[in-house]
Amino acid sequence: MTPARTDPPRWHQALAYAVTGERYDWLGAQALPDVPRLVAELRTRWSAEALSGHVRDARAEGRPWPHPVAADLMTGLSPAQLSAALTEVVAQLGVDRPRPARASRSTEPVSAVERRLRDEVPPHHGS
Repeated sequence: MTPARTDPPRWHQALAYAVTGERYDWLGAQALPDVPRLVAELRTRWSAEALSGHVRDARAEGRPWPHPVAADLMTGLSPAQLSAALTEVVAQLGVDRPRPARASRSTEPVSAVERRLRDEVPPHHGS
């Protein structure tokens, strides 16, 4: 039995799609991502201002950013490896990912109901 032929993954295409939402077939396929090279390629197509505007617009319209990568571009890539490479690409491009919302502590006094609910929390949940 002959092993199935597998094409190299399309790292740069997948990463570029996640950042821009556009397909760039000319980026080809790579065994591993070359982040500095990809960032240089993206900078020839997108100014920092245009990319920041794209990210801002996507978020304002409620669209996910980074963009979910099309399944055909994910062939041969693991989501964890893509996420790690994407973090590096985003950092080098200088585009910030949104920070997760943090719970804030209220300065208002705790009501009797809230106090009772806190007291009912099992000890392994902490407070």
